[in-house]
Amino acid sequence: MKRAWSEAVCFATAALALMGASGCTAPLEAEVDAQASDHTELPTMAASYGLSIHSTVVTHNEEEGTQATLETHLFSLVQATQTGAEVALTLQPCRVLLPPAGGHQGTVDDSTMQLAKPSSASAWLVSAEAGYQLHSDAFQVLLGVENVAPDEPLPTEGDDERVIDIDDDDAPGFSVHFSIMRVYSGLRAFQSLSGQPMGNGQFAGTVDLDVDHVIYGDSNWLVDAKGLAEEAASGTMVLSEDHSFVLSPLDAGEAASCTDVLAVQ
Repeated sequence: MKRAWSEAVCFATAALALMGASGCTAPLEAEVDAQASDHTELPTMAASYGLSIHSTVVTHNEEEGTQATLETHLFSLVQATQTGAEVALTLQPCRVLLPPAGGHQGTVDDSTMQLAKPSSASAWLVSAEAGYQLHSDAFQVLLGVENVAPDEPLPTEGDDERVIDIDDDDAPGFSVHFSIMRVYSGLRAFQSLSGQPMGNGQFAGTVDLDVDHVIYGDSNWLVDAKGLAEEAASGTMVLSEDHSFVLSPLDAGEAASCTDVLAVQ
């Protein structure tokens, strides 16, 4: 039982640490044309997009000699304001889908994800040989913590004043829900986008990630989630990783919300 919970906690928290990345089989991606747009004119950005991110990470457990594949899907609302080739972007997380592990499924409520403060980043449409490309600075997504500078480490203790009970469940940080417990966490993800215009007004490309994640405790005194995650992570090596995204324009324009993003998921 300990091994199963160790795998579940480690997989779920590792997946959360990668939540700023993805490019999956969700309907938001299904309509992407196979070839990039060949337009040489400066693209006109839509007012809002559904951002679908798919992260695939392959790990190896040295002690057990086993290999695992973690696939995490994240859906966000992105609003864009374009001035020539410069674009101001604002990102609001909407939903994260975690991979099952050890027979257990971890979840984070959509309502919790949507309580994260919007993150802003500058982007540019850059002319390239094959057409224009979109490149953004890094969004900084914080969940369960606040007032942490980009170059500061995340607080490690749940009673730190920068750790907030974002989901109002009388526990530090945000909660990852399992069938018999909740795991209390804090997370910071830097994510930048690099892609190109596709058909139907979409953009697609890769995501660059830099992530910090801390566990502050759990609701089950029989399971030391923090200890189990640290134990499992110490013997786990990342073999490969791939993080991709698709931006799909939303009909709601400036009035778009997470409801519009999830309606087409």
